[in-house]
Formats: sequence, C-alpha cells, structure tokens
Amino acid sequence: MKAKWIKYHVLFFLITWTFNYVFNFYFSIPANKLVPYTVFFILNYTVLASYFYTVFFLSSFTLKRIVYLIPLQFMLMLSGCVVLSVVPAVFYKSQGVELDFFQHYFISMFEIAFTTFSSLAFLFLQKWEESTSQKLQLIESLSEAELIFLRSQMSPHFLLNTLNSIYSMALNKSPEIYLAVAELKNIYSYVRRSQHQMSLQDEIDYLENFIKIQKRRFRDAVFLTISFKVDADYQIEPLLLSSFVENAFKHGVSMKEPSFITIDLTVTNGRLTYVVINSDHSKKSVDRNSGIGIQNLSRRLELLYPENFSLHHVQRHHTYTAALTIQQL
Repeated sequence: MKAKWIKYHVLFFLITWTFNYVFNFYFSIPANKLVPYTVFFILNYTVLASYFYTVFFLSSFTLKRIVYLIPLQFMLMLSGCVVLSVVPAVFYKSQGVELDFFQHYFISMFEIAFTTFSSLAFLFLQKWEESTSQKLQLIESLSEAELIFLRSQMSPHFLLNTLNSIYSMALNKSPEIYLAVAELKNIYSYVRRSQHQMSLQDEIDYLENFIKIQKRRFRDAVFLTISFKVDADYQIEPLLLSSFVENAFKHGVSMKEPSFITIDLTVTNGRLTYVVINSDHSKKSVDRNSGIGIQNLSRRLELLYPENFSLHHVQRHHTYTAALTIQQL
C-alpha cells in the first residue's frame, strides 16, 4: 500500500472508533466491570476484520479480479452483522443489562455497512489512481521513445542533404570544398552530442554551418537575409529548426531565376517566433507538408509542446512562408 494512503486509513479508523466510543458511552461501565467491558468493546470491533481484508488483501489483486471477490466481502459483512448483534446481546445479558436486540442489530448493520462500503470505496479509488498513474507513465515512455526515434530519423535526413550539397561542390571542383567539409564536421559533432534539450545558440550555430555550406554551393544565386535575436539561456529540442531552412534551399533556390531566403528568429518573454520566407520556383503546387522533415517536425512539436505551439505554411504568388511559434511553459 502506498504511504500516501495510510493517512486516509488512519483517519477512517479514528472516525469509526470515535463513533463507536460515543455510541458505547451511553452504556456506562459499572464499577469493577472495566475488564469484561473492555474485552467486549474489542470483540465488538470484529467489523474491522472486513476492512483489513479489503484494504490489505484485495489491494494486491488487479481491479478485474477484485470484482469477482466482492461476494466474499459481502459474506464477511453479513457475518459481521451477526457477530455485532449476538455478542453484545450475550454479553449484556450476562451482566444483567437489558438490551433491545433489534435496535442493536440495525445499529450493527449500519456500522458494518459503513465500514465495508467505505473500505471498498477506498480500494477502488486507490486502484483507479494506480491505473491512471500507470497509463500516464506508459504514455510518457512511449512519447520519449517516439521522440528518440524521430530525432534519430531527422539526423541522417539532414546530413544527407548536406552531403548532397558538398557532392555538388565536388563535381564543380569548388576550391571551398575543404571549408565545407570542416563545417560538415561541426554539424556532425552537434548531431552526435544532441540531448533532450540544447541551448538555442547551439541550434543557431548548427543552422549557420548548414547555411555556409549552401552559400558555398549556390554563391550569388540566392539573396540571404538572416536575423537572430534570441535569449542565450533559452533551451530547445535539438534539430527542431532545421526543416524550414533545409526546405528553403531545396525548393527556393534556382540557378536561372532570382532567388531569396529570409530567416527571422526571435525570442521575447519566453515566446519563440521563427519565420522562413523563400522564393518558390515550382511550376506546380507541391505539398511540402508531406515531406519527412515537416511531418517529423509536426509530430515532435505535438509531443513536446502540446497546445503551446503553432505551425503554419503558406504558398502564394511564387513565395513560400513557414512560421513556427513556441510558448515555453
């Protein structure tokens, strides 16, 4: 039995004993009768056997099995009614005291019923709490496992796109490929040491390394505007901001037409606002929400910040906008 429930049982015992003490107070103990009356008072509490049975014995069973054992509990209740009726009648008769048997029988029924149903109520409440707690723990475990999987899925996806950019530079025999490899090393280092929560500045450094590689690849083909106004102490789930920038370079840059990417990230009073706007050169509408990166991001946000984030994508007039806001608790 959990320690937190002990105080409730103690309180229940005190209430029950107080009720019986007040009730038995009216049967004043005659002189030199303390011992037999005390023995009677203890025997009169055989009703507590039912309570102990319910709380300590049944609590070891599952709720489904407890339901099948309730008839045994009611048999004990009926037995308690008999004991609490017959024992007092015999005792008081031996002491030369007249007792209304039927009146005492109904009082005994009330006592035993109160004890039994109260104990059952405590038991079901305890089991319900345990069941709820187990379900919450299971949900948390599954959510954590899913987050780990999503994060592991995100890392190779992002690295693959980075390697594709470096491969393109190698085909063009770019002299800056060595610098790009060094930046890739920094990206890989961040991915390897990523934990549950990372500094937002570390996430920004990660993005900047990716952007540098893309700039070396596309050079003047894209006009970049970048603004980071953040709190140095702000913590964030790693690899949460990469999808927007990755998609912007993947779908928003053309070597034949003017291209632009605007990245704006701010943190104000614990509220993160992240907006990426880029040119859209698609000849037909493309559902970018169906990509692995965006689906991954959406699911992780649901797990990490339920009801505390907003995620929007707008494709209009050859411009694509992705916006994310997160309100820290």
